[in-house]
Amino acid sequence: MITLVGLNPIIRLKRWYKRIPCSVQNSIAPLHTHQYQHAKSLLAKDADLSLALKEFRPLLAGLPEFNVGVHPDHPDGVRPLAGAVFKAPDMPTPDVATVEQTFVDDVRVIVVKPANTTGKTPAVLWIQGGGFIIGTPESRMPINIHFAKKGIATVLLEYSLAPEKPYPHAHNDVYKVWQWLISPAGLEFVNADPTRLVFAGTSAGATLAEVSVIRHHLENPTAIQPRLVLLDNPITDNRPELYPSMHPEHPQSPSPFWTATNNTDGLKWLGAASNWEGFPAYASDEQLKGLPLHFVGIAELDCLRDEAIVFTQRLLNVGVRVEMRLYVGTTHTYSAMFETPASHRTRDDYANACFFAFEEF
Repeated sequence: MITLVGLNPIIRLKRWYKRIPCSVQNSIAPLHTHQYQHAKSLLAKDADLSLALKEFRPLLAGLPEFNVGVHPDHPDGVRPLAGAVFKAPDMPTPDVATVEQTFVDDVRVIVVKPANTTGKTPAVLWIQGGGFIIGTPESRMPINIHFAKKGIATVLLEYSLAPEKPYPHAHNDVYKVWQWLISPAGLEFVNADPTRLVFAGTSAGATLAEVSVIRHHLENPTAIQPRLVLLDNPITDNRPELYPSMHPEHPQSPSPFWTATNNTDGLKWLGAASNWEGFPAYASDEQLKGLPLHFVGIAELDCLRDEAIVFTQRLLNVGVRVEMRLYVGTTHTYSAMFETPASHRTRDDYANACFFAFEEF
């Protein structure tokens, strides 16, 4: 099922992009960062925000330039700026949820447990984004509080960040925590119902989630599988030349927070392999067959939009059950970043998708 979602149900898109291929050729070389050096900047200071929802415009206009091309710890790098711009999110109050911490080997894990629940609860392993170079589990606390209010526990982890710990550290961290979650020890710690588990992530976190889902399905086909895979604005590929929305001057790709140039630079720091273990777009049809139900949420004004759509089409083509929603007028990872009506509606969609999977599949 493919849905276009806007503020009003009568909104219709007046134009659509040309069909992009459902399969990609592994022999195409990735586009290097230097090829963008003469492209028009689409960062916050000169981005056209007129296509974004009105509620987002003042928030987007206040964002600084994020220079992902320099080391993340450089004074002009993304870590100092992100730390200065984004305040630490509020933790849940005791009447909503409790937060517990543990370690899986050397990986820090926090669990947000909904209050006032009886028996085993559904649980979402939520992998935060950050371009593989920034981010902590606490940084996406608002969306996890939203899940807690719906009676769903969330499991989050502090995975390794590049460039200090490049590929495959983060990928292995996420896979390790999923294996822990489905173990008797993990299920007991989270108080989770093993028949109601969701594997989810946003942006770079969605990459890590999907790769882990594919790996788990291949290596442990008889083990507990997630009932739903929830991908929020996923990075699926490292070949920007394949996707129109990845062109820096594409009219519908100017997400001021995360641009095509930023994305390419972030992947440079990650240094992931150009295969399915690095990015899910490289997975073969045989490797994708039999994966669990997916829900893919995509922002319209996002350089990552087209690669997410192409990957969704590939899943559908091999028989994976998928619901995809393209949210009109939205920008990259808005549902995790902003406290606005549109963000809250999308969070509701994500929680409802979990319950739909539990009840119908």
